[in-house]
Amino acid sequence: MLTTAPFVLANPIEIQVNNTMSEGGSESAAVERFAEYLEEQAPGRFEVRPF
Repeated sequence: MLTTAPFVLANPIEIQVNNTMSEGGSESAAVERFAEYLEEQAPGRFEVRPF
């Protein structure tokens, strides 16, 4: 019997975030923390890609 929620089986949703500041700045830290938060709340469901 399958007891896993259906969304776990789907491909992750890709979120692209535009980072206008240099690497290692406050904006980069916020994007990293956002990615960590999403992973805590919905493991494997989202993939955050800064560009």
